[in-house]
Amino acid sequence: MENLDQISQKKSPKDHNLLIEEYSKIIESDPGSFEAYCKRGRSRVALGDYENAMNDLNRSIELNPMNYLAFSVRGYLRYKINDIKGSMEDCKKAFELKPGEGCNYLVRGLCKLKLGDLNSALEDLTKTLELFPKLIFGYEKRALCFEELERFEEAFMDYSKAISLNKENKSAYLNRAMLNSYLKNYNSALNDFKMVVQLDPNDLEAYFDMGLIHEMLGEKEKAIKNYDNIIEQDPGNISALLRRGGLYRRKGLISEAIKDFSKVIHIDPKNNEAYKELYNIKGQPKSS
Repeated sequence: MENLDQISQKKSPKDHNLLIEEYSKIIESDPGSFEAYCKRGRSRVALGDYENAMNDLNRSIELNPMNYLAFSVRGYLRYKINDIKGSMEDCKKAFELKPGEGCNYLVRGLCKLKLGDLNSALEDLTKTLELFPKLIFGYEKRALCFEELERFEEAFMDYSKAISLNKENKSAYLNRAMLNSYLKNYNSALNDFKMVVQLDPNDLEAYFDMGLIHEMLGEKEKAIKNYDNIIEQDPGNISALLRRGGLYRRKGLISEAIKDFSKVIHIDPKNNEAYKELYNIKGQPKSS
């Protein structure tokens, strides 16, 4: 069976909508087609239409309780809606109907990862990648498992593998950046965060994280530039205004610092941090 994540990567929303139309025509002419219900449900999962997908998959199973594919897809859907117990039950049933089916290793591994059963999750995710060696999603999830187990080098390798399979994989760059930051590999983290904002210039959290790293490295101007990028897109971003204001104060740019802290107070009149900063600058009594 082709993995659900592979299907989502290969087909666009337009493709899935076209497939849904075709499966709907089959169902209209043959209401007992369990395969059409199953495959329409699979496309609806890929589009995030979880309620209608669940209805389709339930109907497919009603029509054919031996249909392993419907249990497998429904298991993935239940994982997506955080019904971990139901997902595990569907995986068990799918394995009973078709032992060794690759997609079920993935779904079961994801559930175990969420439950904190890390070593068992790692086994299932590794088996998944043996069966689907180009499954980007699988490398990213296994990397998260390695991180939880504090096997950081292996996590780094999995994020790097995911990136090698798709050079525009924002989530892999972001997760690798955060891992590098945690390990204090700041220059490597900055390189990955730069790729994140190159791929998505609207990712304000990445700009903020870059700003924090530049502050830790003593690079005040570069930090300010990152906070500028945030404030240009979100003028009311309190976190960025406070960080930039603090940098202005430390650089002796008092009027600029006052503007930032005053703007924070205008947005949030109870923001004690901004009042404290203004008190340090102006000696004014802090608001209660």
